[in-house]
Amino acid sequence: MRKAHRGTLFLSGVVIAFLMTVPVVNLLAPVIATAAMVHLFEAWRPRHELGEAGIG
Repeated sequence: MRKAHRGTLFLSGVVIAFLMTVPVVNLLAPVIATAAMVHLFEAWRPRHELGEAGIG
């Protein structure tokens, strides 16, 4: 998955690193970064891994 989306992942890391350099924003940056990475991961994860028939 990392190889397939390396450009977007790298760019996301650059944006997160930039957020950490802004004095007041860096207090919320870990929460924003975690939410962004979970969102990207869920968008990239194939739906068939969930076993479409029985979760819920």
